[in-house]
Amino acid sequence: MRLRPSKKSQETSTGAAAVIAAGRAQLELSLKEDPGRQEILNRYDRHSQDLYDGLNAVYAVDIMFPDLIRIITEVHRQRKPQLRHRDQMRTLQPDWFLDWSRSHRMPRGG
Repeated sequence: MRLRPSKKSQETSTGAAAVIAAGRAQLELSLKEDPGRQEILNRYDRHSQDLYDGLNAVYAVDIMFPDLIRIITEVHRQRKPQLRHRDQMRTLQPDWFLDWSRSHRMPRGG
């Protein structure tokens, strides 16, 4: 016997996918001139479902998601180049936090 998701579960899944896709489109458009755009989009693609699920457990995420994307865009634009570089290095080495000497070193000028 094969279990199928309930109709409500399917609708929720479809709704989540639509909100996440709209968020990505908004992010992509907002950052179209930004040289770090692809990295942010890759991170969004990797984490957007978890972000949606976590927020949806507490908030009316469908309503607040566009505002969240605006905040992500604004914070990214204000981020210093040194910190963007550190973000990129952490993406390339996901276990960075295990190395105490590297994780607690402040970047110069920031």
